[in-house]
Amino acid sequence: MHGLHMRYIAAMVRRSLGSRKAGSDVVRMERKPVLMPPDMIQRVEAMAKAEGCSFAEIVRRAVNAYDPEAATDADSTLAALADAVVQATAETARELERLERKLDRTHRTLKQHNVIEPESPGRTS
Repeated sequence: MHGLHMRYIAAMVRRSLGSRKAGSDVVRMERKPVLMPPDMIQRVEAMAKAEGCSFAEIVRRAVNAYDPEAATDADSTLAALADAVVQATAETARELERLERKLDRTHRTLKQHNVIEPESPGRTS
């Protein structure tokens, strides 16, 4: 039972590290000092405490989650959305102008046919 439990833990460690070496129950680790600003160290320590894991595990998770393409994709998506909003706003403004002209024509036609009362002095359309 103990051996099965240890293999399970080793598999979980490999999965969390993104390393799946066939037939290996041990993941080789190397020490690598890193320099970070004090506020970042405090944030990582707080994350580790909240997650109940080590400082190094938080760093490993961050490295595994890092995707430089994602930032570029997000920027491209944001730019495309901004372009779409600008285009939709311009189309909406053009459509409002067209509808206003149509309403003005309709209003003039209704006045000509005495369907609506002419405007009294001081009132504007």
